[in-house]
Amino acid sequence: MSSTRTFEAAWYTHGYLRELVLIYPSYAIMMGAAGITPMQLSILFIIWSASALVFEVPSGTAADIYSRKWLLVMANLLKASAFVAWIAAPTFWGYALGFIVWGLGSSLTSGTSEALLYDTLKRRGDPESFSRIYGRGSAASSLGVATALFCGGFVAEQGFALPLYLSALAPCAAAAVAAFAFADARTLGDQTRDFAATLGRGIRLARRNRAVAHLIMLFAVFVAIYGSLEEFMGPYLNEKTAIPLGTIGLVYGCAYAARSLGTAFAHRLGTRSARTIAIGFGATAAPLAITQVDSALGAGLAFALYFAACAACEILTQDRLQAAIDDDTRATVTSVAGMGMQIMGIGAYLVIGTVASWLDWHAAVAAVAGLTLLAATVFRVFASNSATAGVQR
Repeated sequence: MSSTRTFEAAWYTHGYLRELVLIYPSYAIMMGAAGITPMQLSILFIIWSASALVFEVPSGTAADIYSRKWLLVMANLLKASAFVAWIAAPTFWGYALGFIVWGLGSSLTSGTSEALLYDTLKRRGDPESFSRIYGRGSAASSLGVATALFCGGFVAEQGFALPLYLSALAPCAAAAVAAFAFADARTLGDQTRDFAATLGRGIRLARRNRAVAHLIMLFAVFVAIYGSLEEFMGPYLNEKTAIPLGTIGLVYGCAYAARSLGTAFAHRLGTRSARTIAIGFGATAAPLAITQVDSALGAGLAFALYFAACAACEILTQDRLQAAIDDDTRATVTSVAGMGMQIMGIGAYLVIGTVASWLDWHAAVAAVAGLTLLAATVFRVFASNSATAGVQR
């Protein structure tokens, strides 16, 4: 029991430290101060997304072949190196290099962490704890982001150097936790070292297993929608209520804190079918409608409820997906879901940005609510219950 509790504590600590990046609330401002134009900033974000998209599935396959523990260590060090690049070269190309290695680090984490956790629990005969521990781990990560949002702006008031240095140190600390507290749950000698064969098996499973395919689509669509909306909360609140930037940062932080609660308690909702989870995602359109009120407090509370509910549904989806994967390509298949989310996210960015450009941010958020309801209806009507049929816990 003590070893299990030690592992859980290390898992949560790793997630918190990895996201304790104090430059989060001000890096766009920092880049603008360094002469980066709005168009160049948009290009940098595209580079960031594209790098994560390109590396997503290959990195998942690597996690099915090589040590997942050491890939997580490498992922944290890559994330830290992104901020080192920004310190060393505060130019467009320096920022681009940082985003590229950050995207690679993110892709190494996606799929790898879920597979490592599930296989560790399965080896201990306790796969039912996945949603609880994974959810609380995600909550710890969200609390790391919330802490960075709450504190990072104040630290940056004295200049961007200190938050950048601290942002590089936090992932290094997470790497140390992974190196000393985690262990690979697989015997690597029993795994194939054929990269192409492992990649092919994972993609075939994602395509041919209806349960897995439906869960991948569910994850890709809805996580992309709510993940994309996160990036636009600031402009929306600023346009709608003209509240101070400091207050917007607090609303951001509260939203992430609420998201932490959603992930931490998702396991208490029990096992749910893909259709039920889709209905849950669809229900989140209701708090989005409440964000239309002319009140910063009301909008903030509505956003908090929205992100908490979406985060809980995301954990339930991951739980069902991991239970549905029954071979040694777990990280590859999970990365396919992550790649789908990245692709859908680009589409969501385009929809939100287009509506906001034609109308305003008010209409863009309303469009997200409509898109959420439409997607939920499609899944409710057409998705098969095979996403849970035959899955044994």
